Amino acid sequence: MKINFHPLRPLLSKTEKIDILEEYLDYYRYLAKENPAQLNVKLERAAFVSTINEFEILMHQRAKEFASEPGPIRDFLRSHVPPGQIAQHLPDEFRAFCLLLNAVKQWVAKQQIDTDKLVLGGTARATLRAASDRCTITGEPLARDDMELHHPVRDGRPPLPVSKAAHKAIEKQGKATASNNETDSDDEFDIALRNLKKGRSWSWVMLRRGCLDLMNQPVEHSTPAVRANSRTFARKALDATGKDLAWIINFLDERGLA
Repeated sequence: MKINFHPLRPLLSKTEKIDILEEYLDYYRYLAKENPAQLNVKLERAAFVSTINEFEILMHQRAKEFASEPGPIRDFLRSHVPPGQIAQHLPDEFRAFCLLLNAVKQWVAKQQIDTDKLVLGGTARATLRAASDRCTITGEPLARDDMELHHPVRDGRPPLPVSKAAHKAIEKQGKATASNNETDSDDEFDIALRNLKKGRSWSWVMLRRGCLDLMNQPVEHSTPAVRANSRTFARKALDATGKDLAWIINFLDERGLA
């Protein structure tokens, strides 16, 4: 059954939207001065663990069915077999899972865009600029090419128009808080690296040193075993993010993780 929230969309005129947004933005201007932590509030991922686990089980079940039962997905898999020896290491069930995962990712991206439209419609950016031409955080004028949208809470409320510098500062503050509390953020690379680190005796410092070591930069490890683990962490981080070693080090710097 397809659930669509759009029928709930309030039919507001542009003037009504701007009135609502002006009040909304005034509230966050106040918070920016009095309680800036409220500008980047995240519900811990642990609250959704059971549901995510159920979803993961369902994904694997469906992938197994897609790979073995007649249908368009099995036909696609048989029509697009990986070349050469690599095909031996990519079973159909895994390939079906990857295809399903990509489809879900596209669905999630569309749903996230649609949530911003619930109140503001399809002209969120223009409507926000009409409600305010200043950064919600700093109060400075927003240049046309300097406006970014920041969600203070991912519960459907509209984003805030902020400058690039203010947005970066807010996100960095939120990531630092998350690293102290060992909570997950909604950044895909942050999640990927935390999943690697979870359950192991690895640290962000080890990741930094492992990256430097692989870059043939001078770095000290406490023991040969720590060096081996640090290099392993770095290699797995490369695979998980698809980025290079310098990018990973910069990523750690920006979030104050090591």
